[in-house]
Amino acid sequence: MTVYKESFLRKHRPKIIQKTRNPICLADRLFEKELISDEMYNKIHKTKTEEEQMREIYKCIKTTKHFDYMYDWLKENEPDVFEELEKSDTEAAAPQKKRYRGDTSQTGDETDNHTEFPDPLKTGFSFAKLETWVSEKSQELISELEIKLGERRHEGFEKRTK
Repeated sequence: MTVYKESFLRKHRPKIIQKTRNPICLADRLFEKELISDEMYNKIHKTKTEEEQMREIYKCIKTTKHFDYMYDWLKENEPDVFEELEKSDTEAAAPQKKRYRGDTSQTGDETDNHTEFPDPLKTGFSFAKLETWVSEKSQELISELEIKLGERRHEGFEKRTK
């Protein structure tokens, strides 16, 4: 279960940062349990917005003990956010509907495109809605990639790409 908790927190990092309402309370509990240092605790308290405070908390959590505690705290203190994230995981795990790939008989191109983009003409998307969809999906895909690569492999990848 511990591996699940860590991967859940990493996968949903952007949404957890955005939606956690009381990160100072989480920081207080982490400090009481001696899971973060005085320096990190003070740094979290000095930041102005809740999003910045959650980003600082994420910087602190490194061990399975950290991930376990944070997961359990969020589940207990942010049940609405937690249910939404678990629901999105369940929906993502459901089988996808078949999509039209176009006529491939003449081109022979049968590559599978995993990212389904909304058709603005069929769904009534405005430019603002389309822009929001793209930004939300990109964060999710980036988070998934970071989880798959892992921190060490990600650093090596950055070095190789420079």
